[in-house]
Amino acid sequence: MHPLISVEANPDIPQDMKKIISMTDEVSYMENNQVKNIFSDFPFVFPESTPSGKIVREAVSKQIYTADVEAPAGCESCFVMFKMSFHPNWKVTVDGQEAEKSVVFPFYLAVPITEGFHTVEFSYHPNNLKVWLIVFEIILIIGFLFRKQIVSLLNKRNTV
Repeated sequence: MHPLISVEANPDIPQDMKKIISMTDEVSYMENNQVKNIFSDFPFVFPESTPSGKIVREAVSKQIYTADVEAPAGCESCFVMFKMSFHPNWKVTVDGQEAEKSVVFPFYLAVPITEGFHTVEFSYHPNNLKVWLIVFEIILIIGFLFRKQIVSLLNKRNTV
C-alpha cells in the first residue's frame, strides 16, 4: 500500500487508512494540534514489505529465459517479473502450461503464479515478416551489385 494523496478539499478517504494528515498549505500539515513541515517531519507510514519469492535456479539462452522460482506461503497475488521490454511476441509458460502475460511498470513482462515452486519460461518468437524482409534485402543488394557489374562491363565493351 502506498500513501494516498488527494488535493481535494474534502476527499473520500478509505476506512482502512492508518494515518490521515490534512495539509494546511503547500508544505505544512496539522498533527496533534501542531503545525508540522512535510519535508522536515516525515508523516507517511508504510506497511511491512510483502513477502518476496526466490529464484532457485535460472538458465539463459539466446531467446529463452527459464527460472525455477519459489513463491512464499500466503501469497495471494504473486507475479514473476521479467525485466525485459514487453512485446506481444513473448511467450510465457508456468510449469509447462502457457500462461497469461501482463505488462507491469515500466513496461516489463510479468506472469501471475500461486504459492509454491514453479518453473517459469519466457521465450521470444520473432515475427516471420522480419526473416522475409532480410531475405528480400539480401536479394535486392545482390541484384544491385550484379546490375552494377553488368553496366560496368557494357561500358567497357562500348569504349573499345
